[in-house]
Formats: sequence, structure tokens, C-alpha cells
Amino acid sequence: MSYLKSILLSIIITTSFSCSENIISPDNSSINNLMYLGIEGNSSGIWSYKNLNKLDSLITEPGVPLSLVLSQDGSKIYSIWKSENVYYLFQINSESLIIEKSIKIQTLNPFCLISHDYKFIIIYGNSGFEIYNRNDLTLYYIDKNYGNTLSATLSKSQSFLYLSIWENRKFIGIDIFDLQTKEIIKSIRPFEITDSRTLQDVDIKVDDSDKYLFISAFNWVGGGGFNLFFVVDLNNDLIISEYPTGAFAQLTKDNTGRYIYISDPAGFLYQFPRTNQILRYDIQNQKMEVYISLKNLDQIKANVFTSTYLSVNADNNFLYICVEGDVKTKNDERVDIIIFNISTHKIEDTFSFELVNNKLTKRIRSIKIK
Repeated sequence: MSYLKSILLSIIITTSFSCSENIISPDNSSINNLMYLGIEGNSSGIWSYKNLNKLDSLITEPGVPLSLVLSQDGSKIYSIWKSENVYYLFQINSESLIIEKSIKIQTLNPFCLISHDYKFIIIYGNSGFEIYNRNDLTLYYIDKNYGNTLSATLSKSQSFLYLSIWENRKFIGIDIFDLQTKEIIKSIRPFEITDSRTLQDVDIKVDDSDKYLFISAFNWVGGGGFNLFFVVDLNNDLIISEYPTGAFAQLTKDNTGRYIYISDPAGFLYQFPRTNQILRYDIQNQKMEVYISLKNLDQIKANVFTSTYLSVNADNNFLYICVEGDVKTKNDERVDIIIFNISTHKIEDTFSFELVNNKLTKRIRSIKIK
């Protein structure tokens, strides 16, 4: 994520209640995943769905849950939002959506991750990072002097936390922090300080073997700029590839560890020019491809295709695509999420929010598929 982190709304939690939602009901019973959405706008909060049918909601407005992570058994959700001008980390029962526990955190504009062994919750943001024991939310480690960390990711096999580094108001590289020794074990600075580019990290991912780092970064040029996807060789600390992408592109790695899916949010609130594409990077073969193009989506109607957040289900058969703008089915039903069948390369189904006074009053800020 990126500069969006510092401009999105944040604020207070009050209570939890359920309300009805109008959706396009699925005809295909194969879409049986649990879906959790972090919503901004009317009824901001966490909403849960099964087979795309609404189960429950935890209303947090005006607070906005910008991160959602699940415990290993899926029984707990961990999220962050602002209450009375203070940020809190919340532990939530994933079935009832009732808050079970909360703690005050110190990081500003925070987002959260969960370690691959599910032992730690990592908080990162504009003022350092914090690490908590997941089982009781006690503090494990804190560094308030680390500075801006707009992006972070975790190793799938080792106790490594990858954190973005800023110097002189620009993104220059990545620190690797060992969760066990509580030390930075390596600094990677592929973007030299003398580099003429003014980069801002947007999102990062690492491959399953910790050999390659994938970085989405926006290069500011005046009041605009362009986004790039970098592949960094972690053994040699070198950029081996870079590709143009949509502005503020978000990255999602599938559960096989082979592919990185790349969205095009068009700069979110900045509304930069769109590519009308979703890209896919093949880690094994080190190749980039246009995976989805608007002109090839014959099941929907749209003049532009703005994809924000992506998520792949555990079985790797569906790619959930959050879209914005005037996207409709051939039956003129509005679309907020496209469920794309990875095997058939076709749209499996769609999901939409209910309109209020003929207007869309909700925006998806985070998505988690179980």
C-alpha cells in the first residue's frame, strides 16, 4: 500500500450490529469461500459473507478497518482502526464478529500482518513498527524510531520481516528483520540515493524461497508519475527486472507461490490514467503477462476497468477482484467484486453492494478470503 495509507479516513469504533445487504446471488455452488470485507462509507466496518451471501457485520464507523488478517484456524480476525483519536488493534471472533480483545498501539497510519507460524501480529506504518504475541496480544517488540514503513511483508518459511526503508523523503530499499533475534540482519538498497527517481513504495511481496523480492513503487514526476514493478534478486541485492504497471498497483501472491497478481487502482483517489488490465508475473519462469484485459472481459460492460484489491482463495481456483467505477454485467447489474475462475479464465460470478438513494455509498478497503 502506499500514500493512500496516510490519506484514507480513520476514526472511532462504537458498536456491532447486523444489517441486510443486496447482492447478486451466485448460481454456482463452487464459490463456497468465506469472504471478509473492510468497508469505508455507509456502515463502515467488517462484513462477512458465505457463498457471497451476507452473514453478519461489525460496524466500526466512522473508523475504517484497512487491514484484515486471520488466525491459523480462521476463528479470529485481527484488524486496526481509530477510536477517539487513538489506534487500536482488535481481536474479533470471525463467526459472530464480536470484539473479544483490544489494545492501544503507537504506530501512526498503521497496517497489520500475521507471521507464517501465526505467533506474531506485526504493526507497521508512519512511525516505526510493533510486534505482538498473537495468543494474548502482549508486546513482543517495538521500534518507534524506525521511521516510515509504508510497505511490509513476511517470509513464508523463515522468521523474516521485510520492511521498506526511507531516506531523504524517498524510498530506497528494504530491511530484513529477524523475528526471533529481534535484529535487522540485512539491508538491501537497490535504489541508490543518487537515483533521479523519486520513488514511493506501494506494496511488496517475497517469493516462498526468499530468493526474490517484488516491489510495486510509484515514481512521482511533478503532480503525476508512473508505477513500476521491480524484481530484486535477494542473493545479489540487484534489480533484475522492472515493468510498467497501473498507478499504485497492489500485489497478491497465490497460494502455490508461483504467481504474483498485479492490480491497477489508477492511483486510487488521484485517478491517474488506467491500463484497463490486471497483470500476472510468473515467478518460476520470470515472465510478465497481461492476465486480464477489459477488452477480453465479454461478460461485463465498462468503459474503464479499475481494479483495487485482489485476493486468491486457498484452493487457488478463484481470483477475487475488487473493482470501482461503472462496471456492470450484461444484465445491467452493477459489479463491485468479480470472482474470476483461474482455470477457465472466465468470470465465475459477481457481487454488488446495495445502492442508497441510487448511489453507491461503500468502498472496499480490505478483503480476506478463507
